[in-house]
This record gives sequence, structure tokens and C-alpha cells, in this order.
Amino acid sequence: GNQRLENSLTKGDFTDVKAAYALNKSGMDKIKSINEEMTKIIEKISIIQQKRARAENEQLKKKSKLVSEQSKNEDDQMF
Repeated sequence: GNQRLENSLTKGDFTDVKAAYALNKSGMDKIKSINEEMTKIIEKISIIQQKRARAENEQLKKKSKLVSEQSKNEDDQMF
């Protein structure tokens, strides 16, 4: 696209300049669209990672509580 535009300007071929410009614009529009999609996907991934971290934290709390209760029960049974 850019090389074609440069060559067209050098030659003074303004019909080709318009074609090269159209190609560049189309490419830039596609890049913009892809960037927007990627941003949305990254935001969704971030939300999933946060939920996963919270779930893992809750699991660790439950496991710790269970171990603590088991330990207390064992201590109670000793007496």
C-alpha cells in the first residue's frame, strides 16, 4: 500500500494514487476493527482471570478452615 502510493506519486499517476489510498484506508480500517475486537477479548479475559482468582482464594479459605476444624477435633478427642 505505502510503497504503491509512493511509486504512484513519483510517477504522477493519480489514478493509481487513489487506488493505493483506498488500499491503505481499507487496511487501516481493518486494523482498527481488529484492535477493537482484541480489546474486548482482553477485557473478557481479565474478568475471567479475576473470577478464577476469587474462586481459588475461596477454595483455599475453605480448605484452611476444614484443616483447622479437623485439627481442633483431633485435639478434642485427645482429652
